[in-house]
Amino acid sequence: MHKIRVLDSAFDRSMLNDIQPTSDGGFKATGKVNEDWHGTVARQLEWSIQEDGDTDWTKVINRGNYNSGDFVQPLQNGEGLLIGTSDGLYKLIKLGTVKRD
Repeated sequence: MHKIRVLDSAFDRSMLNDIQPTSDGGFKATGKVNEDWHGTVARQLEWSIQEDGDTDWTKVINRGNYNSGDFVQPLQNGEGLLIGTSDGLYKLIKLGTVKRD
């Protein structure tokens, strides 16, 4: 059975750019959220999805004007790398592990 999940309704004008499987059977995704009508205000999104399709956690990274998460690379130790744009420049962010409840 497939599960369909939508991002929180607060994430207006959202778009996922990349999704990758993780070593624990889940997924990590990235994209952008909260873009204004001119396309100049957006935030990077990092989204973790459990194996059963439930959302594990979301994180919005806000720096400067135009931000977008373009690629996500989960690492074997539960951490990850996020590549995206901030103010028109590409940035690499290392993401730590997040413990589940």
